[in-house]
Amino acid sequence: MSKRRHAFLLMISLCASYGAPIAAQNLISGTASVIDGDTIEIHGTRIRLHAIDAIESRQKCLLPNKSEWRCGADAANALANKIGRAPVECRVIDKDRYGRLVAKCYQEGVDINGWLVARVRTHSQ
Repeated sequence: MSKRRHAFLLMISLCASYGAPIAAQNLISGTASVIDGDTIEIHGTRIRLHAIDAIESRQKCLLPNKSEWRCGADAANALANKIGRAPVECRVIDKDRYGRLVAKCYQEGVDINGWLVARVRTHSQ
């Protein structure tokens, strides 16, 4: 085999294996732990909820009366209460810049990502 052909096959092999982790993990399911309002963990794998950007758990918000509210913890707690210990199924879409999988997640057929958006709309009106 020529060196050129060998290098080409090696490059194809590397490209194919580079894309494999996402393709191999199109579906992740199990009991989820909530990291914050937009990130969960299943079997040690961090999963960012697709199209959701929640405030970080440690962050606080300022209310109109100038008092602080632990809004980040409330967002994480709301998600944790919704999920509970029931299994979650996540359909992987991508990876983010931090290496987390990005996915749409469901619990008993309910779109968790959509539930979060609806909850924010309801509470902001």
